[in-house]
Amino acid sequence: MPDSTDQDDGTRAYARGDYAAAANAFSRLAGNGDPRAQFFLGIMYAEGTGVPRDDRRAAHWLNLAAAQGDASAAHLLANTYVETCLSE
Repeated sequence: MPDSTDQDDGTRAYARGDYAAAANAFSRLAGNGDPRAQFFLGIMYAEGTGVPRDDRRAAHWLNLAAAQGDASAAHLLANTYVETCLSE
C-alpha cells in the first residue's frame, strides 16, 4: 500500500519548486500503482518539470492513472490525444 507520507512529501516538494524531490517521491508511488502519483508524474513528464519532457512517458503514467479511475488523468489524456490529432 502506498505511503501517504511519500504522497505528502511529493506534493510539498512540488509546491516549493523542488521538482527533483517531487519526481522521486511520485516515482516511488507511481511504480507501486498509486493513481494520484501517476497523474502528477504524467503532468511532470508532459511539462518537463523536474524530469525531461517526454510525451510518451507522460501518456504512459496518465493512462495508468486513468485506468484506475482518476478522472483528472483521463481528462488530460483525452485533451492530449485531441491536440495531437488536430495538429497533424
